[in-house]
Amino acid sequence: MDQARAGKKQSLSDLVRDQRERETLEIAKQANVIATEARQVAKDQARWTFWSFFIAMIAAAIAAAAWIFPRSSG
Repeated sequence: MDQARAGKKQSLSDLVRDQRERETLEIAKQANVIATEARQVAKDQARWTFWSFFIAMIAAAIAAAAWIFPRSSG
């Protein structure tokens, strides 16, 4: 009888452990999805930052040229 109880306890323990492992795996999968999305957002932000910087440099060059070579009036 004690062996049967021990077998049931072990089975229950195995079931609990298996459930925890499944939950842990699911959490890890969700974390991976979130990390992938975060990487994509970071890449997009870096791309926008690059283009913003590029456009700002062109605007600065135009402003410098306009300051150095002012239009003559008349």
